[in-house]
Amino acid sequence: MLLRLNTILLLFTIHLVEAKSNEQFHFLANNGQWQKEILFKTTSDNHNAYLLEDGISFSVSDAIKKSTPDRNFFVWNMRFLNKNPESSIAATNGHESRYNFLSGNDADKWVIHPEEYNNILYKDIYKNTDILIYRNDLQLEYDYIIHPGGSLKNIQTCFEGIESLKINSSGDLVIQSAFQTQLQKAPVSWQLINGKKKFIEINYILLNDSTFGFKTDESINENTDLIIDPLFQMVWSSYTSIPGGGNNINYCFTNAMDPDGNVYLTGMVDGSFPITAGAYSGPGNVYPEVFVAKFSSDGTTLLYWTYL
Repeated sequence: MLLRLNTILLLFTIHLVEAKSNEQFHFLANNGQWQKEILFKTTSDNHNAYLLEDGISFSVSDAIKKSTPDRNFFVWNMRFLNKNPESSIAATNGHESRYNFLSGNDADKWVIHPEEYNNILYKDIYKNTDILIYRNDLQLEYDYIIHPGGSLKNIQTCFEGIESLKINSSGDLVIQSAFQTQLQKAPVSWQLINGKKKFIEINYILLNDSTFGFKTDESINENTDLIIDPLFQMVWSSYTSIPGGGNNINYCFTNAMDPDGNVYLTGMVDGSFPITAGAYSGPGNVYPEVFVAKFSSDGTTLLYWTYL
């Protein structure tokens, strides 16, 4: 069953953040401000990510409200199947946060300055195998660490709430949901042998229509750790429904991304695209026109469109 986040609580909760720098928290501990199944919360691109005992639950603002008017978010989960019942979870490099969660009138139930951490380690999630979860700038990343005595065959990871799971020609996992497509890039894997990285070719295999594992045809040194590093990559597309136009001179030539993940596009159009409020310039009478557009990181919101 998918984790359904309790949005009703937000109506009665004041979430205060004390003034500080633009630094984003890594993994904020749950001290009672969220559902008990949630251990830590972080963000990845435009997603919220909630760490559970056996996986990660992702939620994202719903961009398909026309087809799902009763929902304002979309949830999908990544579960570590058949985990070791004796596994443990350790948070490292912790410090007091500046966040406060004031829910209701009982001050004893308020959550003041919960701890935040840099890394979360799922210790012995499988026999002699750990999962390290960490942040790399705006991206959420995780590594499987197989210690001597562990086995590649033990790892089984399942996605819940998705429409399909495939492996493309590049060896990437293609995770298709009702909201978007996400890639989990082909893993980079290595062992440290005599102080040097020896890269090992590890590939995904599909165990069923929602579960993947790993395989390799290379020999692995059983006396040292094997690191498997998949990489999440959000892939989005957006479109505009504009009346008129259609003379085949609408082109996008280049794009760029800012530190917050917003996407900038530039190219030429026939002047049929509407400008947003406060734009630098509107369409003129010379075609094609040069444009600059800015989209939100999930591709769902046109933040501005202007002509040059």
